[in-house]
Amino acid sequence: MTTETWKTIPSAPAYEASDAGRVRRKGAANTLTPSPATQRRYLLVHLCLGLPKPRCFYVHRLVAEAFIGDIEGKVVHHRNSCPQDCRLSNLEVTTQGDNVRASYRDGTAHILRGERDPAQWGRNGYLTPTQVVALRRAHASGKRGAVAQLAREFNVRPRVA
Repeated sequence: MTTETWKTIPSAPAYEASDAGRVRRKGAANTLTPSPATQRRYLLVHLCLGLPKPRCFYVHRLVAEAFIGDIEGKVVHHRNSCPQDCRLSNLEVTTQGDNVRASYRDGTAHILRGERDPAQWGRNGYLTPTQVVALRRAHASGKRGAVAQLAREFNVRPRVA
């Protein structure tokens, strides 16, 4: 069993981040409970920095800042494409361009609403990738009513299509 390594977070010196992707108040035994509060499912923690209200911070950015160093203006990329996995071994600091290229390479780049959640494909107004391609072709053809007809067939509103 390996032990966690804890380091002070430079932007929040009262807190520490571990290489296992956890955050705690300095010297405390228990860790802060993160919230998956974003659409992209990134984990957030609320830190009190002497301000009237706590501020929200992404856990993966705090871990990277503590162990890698200055990340200002850079993107913290999850190597395994899992936004809840904030272990140091899963994080790397990249440019925005490199992060976008990695998302296409990993198959995690999502363009249309209907492509976001595979569990919803074909249900509740969401489209399968095949339906998205068909709608794009119909739109590109310029044929009047083609998109509306496909939208009816796919059981979605034409505005979604």
